[in-house]
Amino acid sequence: MNLQKLSEISTQPSRRAVVLALALVLAACSGTATRSPDRVAFPRGERGASGAETEDGALTLPPGSEQRGAAGELEPVDDGLFSAVRAALERGDWMAARLALPRSQATDAAITAGDASVPASPGAAPLLATELWTRYYQARIAHLRGDLEEHTQRLDELRRLALPAPLELELLDHELFLAMLREDWSAQFALARRLEALGGSRRFDLPAARDILWQAAQHLRVARDASEGSDPIARGWLDLAASARSEGPARDRAAALQAWLNSYPQHPGAEIARALGAGVLEDAAGNAYSLLLPLSGALAPAGDAVAQGAFAAFYAEPSRGVALDVTDSRRFDTIEAALGSRGDTPPAVTLGPLGKRQVAELIAMAPTALRFLALNRPELPASATQVMQLALAPEDEARQLAELAFADGARRVLLIRPEGVWGDRIGDALLSRWSSLGGQTAAIARYDKAAGYSGVLREALGLDGSDERSRRLRGLFVAPVETSGRRRDDLDAVFLLTPGSDEARALKPLLDYHYAGDLPTYALSTIDAGGVDPARDGDLEGLRLLAMPWRVGRGIVPGLDANRAAGSFDALHALGVDAYRVARQWSALHSSARPVYQGLTAELRADTDGVLRRRLVAAEFDRGRLRPR
Repeated sequence: MNLQKLSEISTQPSRRAVVLALALVLAACSGTATRSPDRVAFPRGERGASGAETEDGALTLPPGSEQRGAAGELEPVDDGLFSAVRAALERGDWMAARLALPRSQATDAAITAGDASVPASPGAAPLLATELWTRYYQARIAHLRGDLEEHTQRLDELRRLALPAPLELELLDHELFLAMLREDWSAQFALARRLEALGGSRRFDLPAARDILWQAAQHLRVARDASEGSDPIARGWLDLAASARSEGPARDRAAALQAWLNSYPQHPGAEIARALGAGVLEDAAGNAYSLLLPLSGALAPAGDAVAQGAFAAFYAEPSRGVALDVTDSRRFDTIEAALGSRGDTPPAVTLGPLGKRQVAELIAMAPTALRFLALNRPELPASATQVMQLALAPEDEARQLAELAFADGARRVLLIRPEGVWGDRIGDALLSRWSSLGGQTAAIARYDKAAGYSGVLREALGLDGSDERSRRLRGLFVAPVETSGRRRDDLDAVFLLTPGSDEARALKPLLDYHYAGDLPTYALSTIDAGGVDPARDGDLEGLRLLAMPWRVGRGIVPGLDANRAAGSFDALHALGVDAYRVARQWSALHSSARPVYQGLTAELRADTDGVLRRRLVAAEFDRGRLRPR
C-alpha cells in the first residue's frame, strides 16, 4: 500500500492523523550514515511564529501548525526525545545517531482503534510529530552519509506533508545550508526570503537571512517568476541589486540608489541602500591613487606584474582627472618612511604594500586617515579600520574546495599535500573546514621529491598490502597467475594540493596508474599554469579545480593578449587590475553594505575585519582545456 492509496481511503476526518502516521511508518526505510557536519537542526526551546524561544525552554507548536492526538489535545514533542541523536551528530558518530532514532510506540491495535497517541507519560510526544522529526533526521543522516539520492527522496516526502512550524524552520535551515554549499543563488534567494518572512531560524537569524538575500540578489540578473513578482519585499531586494549594478558616473549610480529608497522607504534593505549610496559618492571624490610596490629586490618581478595590471586598468578606464603614481617600497627601510616620501597631498587610496612583513608593519602603525588596499594578508587579522586586504590567499580556496567536494557527495577522502610550511598551512585550512562539514580524512600522503611520489601514493592507497596478497596467491600455483593491484575501497575523492602545475602533472597520472583514476580529484587554482596548452594539460584530464574567473572566459584582462603564451605572473597582473578597480570603489566595498565585487581573480566581498574574501569558479580540465563546471 502506498502513500497515495492511503490518502484515497482516508475519508473519515477522525482517522486522518492515524492514516498519515501509518503512511509515514510504512514509507520509512533504514540506511547507514556517516559523519555529520557541525550543524544539528532541532528546536532548543519554544518557537512561536517569529521563531523566538521562551526562557523556560519548553517546546510548543505555534498556532495553525499544531499536531494533535485523536482527542484533539496538543502534545508537543519532548525536547529530550532526540537529545541523544543531536549529541551523536555533534560528535560525528553517525552510527550512534542512527541507533538513537526513536521507534514508533504505537501498536497495531492502537492504530486500528484510531488512537494515534503514544502511551501517556511525562513529556510524551504524539506519534505523528515524532515520525515527522524522525523522517527529517533520517534525511540528514542520508545526506551526511553521502547518499544524495536517498536524502533527496526523503526531503521530497517531507515537503509533501503539513509540518509543524518548528520542523518547517529546521527544514528551511537545512535546505538553505545546502543551497549555499551548491552556490545555487536562486534557491538561496527563495529560501532566505521565506526565512526572512518567518523571522529567521536557529541557524540563520534574521540579520543572517537578510545578508544572504542581499548576496543572492546581486547574482540574479533576471526577473523571477510571477509569484515572487507579487512579493514587494522580494522585488525590492532584486531592484536594489539592479540599482547597485547600474553603470555610468558615480552621481548617476547614487541617484539610482536614492530612487530605490524613494520607492521602498520601509524595505529591510533601506540601510544597505543608504550606506552604499554614501560610499559611491565618497569614492567619486577621489582623484589620486598611489601604488606602493617592490620594484627592486627579490619581489621585483611580482611587484612589476601587479603595477602593469593596475596601469592597464587605469588606462582602460574612461574617467578623466584621475592620477596614478607608483613608489618602490624597497627603497625605504620602513613603510612609514615610504609613506612620508610622497608629499603633503595624500592619495585617496594607496595600493600596497605587497610583502607580508611590510603589510604587517602597516597594520601595526597607529590609526591613520590614509586608506590602504594591502595586497597580502599577514598571519594575524587586520585591526586597522582604514586597511582592506586583497591577496591571492590559497587558504580561502582550500576552504571553498572542501565545500565543493562535500556538496558533490564526497565524505571520506585522501589528502595529497607537499611537505613544508605551505603544505601545513593550506592542508590545515582545508581539513578544518572539511571536518566542520562532517567529512572524514581516510589518509594523508605527504610528498617531497618527485622520485618519491609513487611510493607515497602506493602507501596511502594501500597497494603494498595488495601486492603481498598477490604474491601469496601466485605462490599457491605452479602455473603463472596474472593478478592486478587493488587500492583501498573506503575513499570517495582525493584532494590534491600543489603549489604549482608541474607537481600536479606528475601526480595526477600516478593516481590513474595506481588504480585511483575513478576517484574525483579536487585541486586549487595553483595547478593552473595559465594559457591554453592541451598537450601538457592532458595529464590533468578530469581534474576538478577552483579557477580564477578570467581563466574561464569571465572578463577580459586589460594588458594581456589572450592569444599569447601564458606567463608565470599573469595571475598577479590580473590581481593588479582588480586592485585598481577595488581601490576606485574602496568606500562602497568597505561600507556596512558589503556589496559583491565580481573580479577577474575572484568574486570579492569585504569581511567585517576588512579582509576581502575570495570565491572562485568551479572548473574542470576537459581534453586539455579548462572549462567551467
